[in-house]
Amino acid sequence: MGETVSTLSMNNVLKLRVKKAYEDRPICLSHGCDKQVCYSTKTSTGLPVWRPHCSRCHAATGGRNTFAAGVRSAKKDYCENIDGRLGFECTATIISSCQLDLDHIDGDHFHNKIGNVQTLCKNCHSYKTKIEGDSVTSSNQRAA
Repeated sequence: MGETVSTLSMNNVLKLRVKKAYEDRPICLSHGCDKQVCYSTKTSTGLPVWRPHCSRCHAATGGRNTFAAGVRSAKKDYCENIDGRLGFECTATIISSCQLDLDHIDGDHFHNKIGNVQTLCKNCHSYKTKIEGDSVTSSNQRAA
């Protein structure tokens, strides 16, 4: 009741931005899947943050479900930095997929295209994010 007109207007603007974000959700990264990605969390400004997969593929990636017929994970079972793409060769011993992340090469978490993702171990992913400023880049893109 004590809200001002500008607060009400800001709430309406946020609601419209959230609605647009839901309409513009990226497509799942799994090969052969054409569903929209699922919700992960929200930013400090209230905008949604998306997982790289739809809900079924996300559950399948974690071993809680199976992939639909003809669909396979975009995540590899090794760190792709074994080829030295980050300026050094990864020597991590991977014993579980939980040690691996999908990295968006250009730092844009909304650019869900197979050519824009690579599988990196957590160490290589952290290093790449720091040296390339991915967290700063993606935060700026979400705010735009």
